[in-house]
Amino acid sequence: MTAPPQFARDLFRTAKRADLLEAVLPQRCLVCGRFGAALHDECLADFPRAERPRCRVCWAPSRSLVCARCELDDARDGFTELRTPFRLTGNARRAVLEAKFRGVTALLPVLAQATAGSVEMNWRPDTVTPIPLVPSRERRRVFNQAAGAQALLNAVDRED
Repeated sequence: MTAPPQFARDLFRTAKRADLLEAVLPQRCLVCGRFGAALHDECLADFPRAERPRCRVCWAPSRSLVCARCELDDARDGFTELRTPFRLTGNARRAVLEAKFRGVTALLPVLAQATAGSVEMNWRPDTVTPIPLVPSRERRRVFNQAAGAQALLNAVDRED
């Protein structure tokens, strides 16, 4: 048996990157393991929801628009609101951690679309500032989660 050509060896080495693996191999659902999507709609529907009423600032459960902790916190001057459709537990937590730390970028459009649906239509932030990782940490993670902010912004723009 002869050795594979150099381009095949190079392709194999490059295939360690998560984004190339996702492009070449069929996607399997993070939750159910079936092929066809990184996250099936019915699996996403089972994620634990962050039901209202919630504090408009920190998104913690609260009976008032702003919880007592945020009402007293003077350090929140530059931060006014947060939104997420899910409680960060179970498969919702797993999906975020897979996207953030394992580079499973196929989850980002699904999560961004779900998040865009939890943002009120009249919400228009003045500025969104993703803070990128330092290069050494990005090399270890293979994925820069600040780049995921662009996926969220794109999903919100599509909702308009």
